[in-house]
Amino acid sequence: MKIATLVFTAITVLLFPSCIKMNYKGSITKVECPRFSPVQVVENTPQIAIISGNCEDYTYRSEKVHAAIQYFVEEFSYAFETEEEDTWRRLSRLKIQFSSIPKEVKNVYSIEGKFYNKRSVTGLALDENWIWVETRTRYICESSLIHELVHIMIWRDQKVHGDPDHEGGEFSGWTEQHTELINLVNEALCALEI
Repeated sequence: MKIATLVFTAITVLLFPSCIKMNYKGSITKVECPRFSPVQVVENTPQIAIISGNCEDYTYRSEKVHAAIQYFVEEFSYAFETEEEDTWRRLSRLKIQFSSIPKEVKNVYSIEGKFYNKRSVTGLALDENWIWVETRTRYICESSLIHELVHIMIWRDQKVHGDPDHEGGEFSGWTEQHTELINLVNEALCALEI
């Protein structure tokens, strides 16, 4: 998977050498090529990168992404009794791809663990280093970013999977506490208009 990640990043950099961000509303911004780099590291994070794979698409502003992740780290660390430094370490070098282009995927689960052969999704943990988040919402709190960060935390702990069936019984890792944390963080982010 790491080779695939590198190949995708290289192709993205070659195809979209630069783009410009415009149209600030809420947490979202429009990506317009050819002046904005499709890969940008979120400041004050351990090499967490935002990837914009498409010209004329939408992403979230880097400073808003940082604020959302910072709040997630604080709350996750408190809820699961771990040091914030350790939580940041577990998120290091994460690639976050934002796009307004919807995805429909096969073999997915609901939060309750119900299996679906095919379903539209608003976010995916593609591997332990890469998540995709749909940006068809004005604020990050309305997106699946925090949900996908939980998958990454579980994946990096378990090394094998991020518990794709959530609270279902087929895979381990996800608990009701994780779901409650997502709701708590998203409510706070919405109150802050992030």
